[in-house]
Amino acid sequence: MRVKILALIVMFELAAVGGLAHAQESLVIDVSAPGKPFPHFWEQAFGSGRAILTLRESYMSDLREVKRVTDFRYVRFHNILHDEVGVYDEDGQGRPVYNFSYVDQIYDGLLRNGVRPFVEISFMPKKLALRQDITKSGMI
Repeated sequence: MRVKILALIVMFELAAVGGLAHAQESLVIDVSAPGKPFPHFWEQAFGSGRAILTLRESYMSDLREVKRVTDFRYVRFHNILHDEVGVYDEDGQGRPVYNFSYVDQIYDGLLRNGVRPFVEISFMPKKLALRQDITKSGMI
C-alpha cells in the first residue's frame, strides 16, 4: 500500500529581495516496504574534553582501557583549532604562520590506538576572530 502525502507547503522569506516564495513538495511513503535497521552510530562513540588533552599520557592510558572494555570506535572532542593547539599564529608583520604538529600528534595518537576521530570544527584561533574582545572561558 502506498501512502501519498501531498502538499508540504514550505514558506520562506527571501532576505535579498524581501519577498516570499512558496514551494510544494510531494513525499511518497511505502508502508508495506520491508524495514531496514537504523545504525546506532552514537553507541560506537564517546565525547571527550578538549583536543589538547589527548597529548597527555594519562588520557591515552584511559583511552586504551576504555577501548579494551567497550571496543568503541570514535571519539569526539572540542577545540582542535583553538590557540592551545597552536594551529594559527601571526609573525611580526601580521602574516599567517600555520603549525599542524599538535593536530598531527592528536590524530596519529588516536589512530595508533584503533580509535578514529569524529571531527568537530569548533572554536577558532583568537587572531582570526572578527571581535577579539568577546570570549567565553578564554575560547572564541
